[in-house]
Amino acid sequence: MVMDSRYTIHQTKLPNNELIQCYCEAVRYGCDPYFIRILADTITDRGLAIPELSPERQY
Repeated sequence: MVMDSRYTIHQTKLPNNELIQCYCEAVRYGCDPYFIRILADTITDRGLAIPELSPERQY
């Protein structure tokens, strides 16, 4: 579990596909960079690749 005064992510409870979807949406909507970093770190901790988003998907 990643805990911070702002965010808590239960790393083992969020399925891989939902974690990646959450990351993509967070980037797309311009969420807090710290939150995006937590998601990215969780993705890499699971041995998954961080998706490369095309510029049109980020808007």
